[in-house]
Amino acid sequence: AELSYRVVQVIAEALGLDKDYFRPFFEDSMEFVRLLRYSKQKSVPEDGIFGCGAHSDYGMITLLLTDDNPGLQILHEGKWIDVPPRPDAFVVNLGDMLA
Repeated sequence: AELSYRVVQVIAEALGLDKDYFRPFFEDSMEFVRLLRYSKQKSVPEDGIFGCGAHSDYGMITLLLTDDNPGLQILHEGKWIDVPPRPDAFVVNLGDMLA
């Protein structure tokens, strides 16, 4: 929660707002931890292959820790683009709340 709120403070400052602008929205916040596998293999539940399909993130931000496995993509200008895995970095997705 500490890291995610620090990222939110940086976003506020980048938008020209006070760094604590979003604080009231996080006083009773809900944090979720989900273990998702982003695979290049298409999800086929009837064959026992489960993956995370195309979606938007409904919160403010999502922090993703990647590893050596490819599969995460972003939709950019109507095209899906691979996000190269970096085991030493987080991917920060801006969620629907900032749209």
